[in-house]
Amino acid sequence: MAVLALWLGWTIPALLTQQVAAEKPLWNAEQLLAALPPATFQVADAAPALLLGGSHCRCAVESAVPAGWRQAGQVSHLPFEWIVLDGSRQLVYAGPSLIPAGCGGSALPALPLVTRLLAARHSPVILADSCSCQQE
Repeated sequence: MAVLALWLGWTIPALLTQQVAAEKPLWNAEQLLAALPPATFQVADAAPALLLGGSHCRCAVESAVPAGWRQAGQVSHLPFEWIVLDGSRQLVYAGPSLIPAGCGGSALPALPLVTRLLAARHSPVILADSCSCQQE
């Protein structure tokens, strides 16, 4: 009986924690674009725009602005390291500059993915920002 009581005391809080985490609202493109400063959309050039978000980490090598892109500022109130808009200021990508590879792999740069997304019109890719940089 004591083991059952301990097991229930452990599993019920764990299940409630998972339920609360599952109920967290996910970002969508409209929410993210509405959270950007209006000045982001008033630029006349058609270059892709990179906004650096308020991520809890920065990958120093990967955070440089790619050639042909324009750095459109920082938005510290958003939890994404990179926010990329195309020339018409539509959201293309929001997420980390290094995409975690998962079990046993190494992180992959987001730049090739974003470049392909810019080349052909796709739905925006929004990835939960998790730090894949080496932590000291």
